[in-house]
Amino acid sequence: MENFSAINIVGSDCSPGKEDEFNEWYPHHVSLVLESPLTTGAERYVRLSNPSFTKGNEDSYPKYLAIYHFIDEKALREYITSPILERNRQDVRNRWPNYPSEGFISKWRVTYKRIATWVK
Repeated sequence: MENFSAINIVGSDCSPGKEDEFNEWYPHHVSLVLESPLTTGAERYVRLSNPSFTKGNEDSYPKYLAIYHFIDEKALREYITSPILERNRQDVRNRWPNYPSEGFISKWRVTYKRIATWVK
């Protein structure tokens, strides 16, 4: 069983011409998140082109998806007010001074807690 029960999911897109820079910077960003003892891991995905699932509407979905794992709901709530998160936000502002109008934009974020797990 995984060692987390709460997740924060972030959907992001890049400004034109900034994608390589964004992808080179992102591991640094994740390393700052993972400095918190409240986190247990992270995953990152890029959207596949699959018109049969998106009905040709791919551009309405963010290109990048990140999933941050937290020990539990309490840990996620603590992280939201932690100095580590504030330091991470400051790092984003330093690296991307015109955020969110240039560089990348977090189109949405959402948090979930696990209610069930199935394993094959």
